[in-house]
Amino acid sequence: NCADKGISSGETAIVNINTIYVNESNYGIVSKDSSVANIFELYGKNISEFCLSSYKKKQEFGGGKINFKNIRCDNKFYNDEFSTISKN
Repeated sequence: NCADKGISSGETAIVNINTIYVNESNYGIVSKDSSVANIFELYGKNISEFCLSSYKKKQEFGGGKINFKNIRCDNKFYNDEFSTISKN
């Protein structure tokens, strides 16, 4: 029941996640503003917007990057033209 985001990384952060369970949230994992999220396993349930979302929010930064291996989540991914989401 995290409401907005399960995990949000931003402003050049590097986040490494082995296993995470996100339930009842708008977003599972967000990477923005030149941050990188490396995810081994994500289990998402009842996520209303996007399981993974990567974007540029502030003009002084680049886009976000998400690398993942295993995702079990019903909802989609979103990335803007500055950002990437890729399966390893």
